[in-house]
Amino acid sequence: MKKLVIALVVIAGLFLLGKVFLKPVPILPEEALTVHEGVVRNIYETSGKDIFFTVEPRMSFYINRGTERGLKVNLLKQQLLGKSVTFKYPEYKSIIGNGSVKHVSVVKLGNETIFSEAPESQN
Repeated sequence: MKKLVIALVVIAGLFLLGKVFLKPVPILPEEALTVHEGVVRNIYETSGKDIFFTVEPRMSFYINRGTERGLKVNLLKQQLLGKSVTFKYPEYKSIIGNGSVKHVSVVKLGNETIFSEAPESQN
């Protein structure tokens, strides 16, 4: 009986830790996002179908499941490599993804929106 109680307490503790630290990325309106502008140095796809951008000043961004969303890495390279691009991303607390790699919500080249998952503004 004592082992069962200990097992349940451990499982409950792990569940609570997971809930606190492994929150999903928030989807915020564009005006609530943090802005970073930089020159795109590299674009590549991972085996998980994410699209990563390496940007100067030194920062990296990714679009989760970007190729599943219809984005083409070769097209993005033609459009964005060597150009100054605006990346907008949510600031949030999580064990994963708080370093120099950010989940990007909006990618813009000048006034052209290349990618957006931000909901439309409620004006």
